[in-house]
Amino acid sequence: MAFLFLYPSCSRISAINCFEMFKINTKSFKTKQVSTLITNFFSLVLLQVLNVVLPFLTIPYLIRTVGLEKFGLLTFVHSFVLFLVIFVEYGFNISTTRELSICSDDKKEVQRIYSEVLSAKLFLLLVCFFVFSVVVFCFDRFRENALIYFLYFGIVVGQTLFSLWLFQGLQKMKYVSYINVFFKTIFTVCIFIFVKGVPDIWMVPLFLSAGAVFSGIASLVVIRFVLDIHYTLPKFEAITGQLKTGYHLFMSEFYMAVLTFSNVLILGFVSGNQSVGIYSAAEKVIRAAASLLSPVINTLYPHVSKLVNEDYKQGMAFIEKAKKWGVLIIIFGTVFVFVFADLLFDIIYKNKDVANLEQSVLVFRIMIVFPLVSFLDQVYGKLVLIVLGRADIFFKIFSACAVFNLILCAVLSYYFNYLGTASSSIISQIIIAFLMYYYASGVQKKYLQQ
Repeated sequence: MAFLFLYPSCSRISAINCFEMFKINTKSFKTKQVSTLITNFFSLVLLQVLNVVLPFLTIPYLIRTVGLEKFGLLTFVHSFVLFLVIFVEYGFNISTTRELSICSDDKKEVQRIYSEVLSAKLFLLLVCFFVFSVVVFCFDRFRENALIYFLYFGIVVGQTLFSLWLFQGLQKMKYVSYINVFFKTIFTVCIFIFVKGVPDIWMVPLFLSAGAVFSGIASLVVIRFVLDIHYTLPKFEAITGQLKTGYHLFMSEFYMAVLTFSNVLILGFVSGNQSVGIYSAAEKVIRAAASLLSPVINTLYPHVSKLVNEDYKQGMAFIEKAKKWGVLIIIFGTVFVFVFADLLFDIIYKNKDVANLEQSVLVFRIMIVFPLVSFLDQVYGKLVLIVLGRADIFFKIFSACAVFNLILCAVLSYYFNYLGTASSSIISQIIIAFLMYYYASGVQKKYLQQ
């Protein structure tokens, strides 16, 4: 079950050492800028590590205490809620982060953007709650577990209130770390303390939602009293304007979710649960490794957005350096885990009763380049296309590749079982990375000609 754990500053010398891999010329950056990058980077690393580690701790405990069937119920409802979270986020974590990073020194403009985006998210929350309620009460299967569904909806509320995009855009990510580590770790521990059997199953969504809601409220307090940013009710036209701005990125994130979740569903439909188990055991490790790269991209994104806006050539040069060093490090890690894959899986799944572990290792090796191509896709997609204002191309690539992946996965899974699913996943990701590179190169050439 993928839980939503959205989980200070270095000295001048340590900051330079940490970024030595990027060969940053300290004459080009003020110490404060470098220190801010370091602080944001390690804040995001901490959040991502908790995202990966805590679910691995919680999942076996819940399976043991509430049983596999009830755990399946929790997983299903939580997956349903995750799609609603994508809806209320609406791509603002990308589009608004870029906008804020450019105007971060203009407090009045920051307050305008904050008020409009938060209002848009609250509007989307009301829409989500209405649709969610209709679905739950119209279907017997959902209505039987209505309490579980509505307790899980608190995660959507928490994500609406939590303005991650504001902290990222202003490069104040240390506050995100403090808030999330405190609240969400406490409520995760509560699951281990209070959930002892099936009668306590309702406490799982309660504690997860409580962690999200308290984090959201705390972020509002920090925004108002620490960052001194005030909320003012905007006009409805301004809200709809923000929704139009974020549309392409919202749809891109929706198609990303389709790419992430569809392969498992297709494999289960054509080959059964055992094949899903073999494939999922490998995919979880691959995606966990790829997710650890997110802090790098998310740290660089607001900085690059501002840098490109001020000096295009310097911004592109910075991206190129980051890409080169990132690729070298990932290739080294890829070769290492490919060689020691058997030992890695034995450590992770020891005594977890994973069927056909050797086959999972084979799937893992087929998908081994996933983190590398995912990194390149984000460099060319997020750091180039989106930074240069071409979210429309970003959206078209993901929408086309999502449809392509559905067809390819269905065919390959039917004929080659879980090996076909793994092949489909990596082929689709390689095509995404290539298209991001191809269109990013074209946009860069046009930008220079202007």
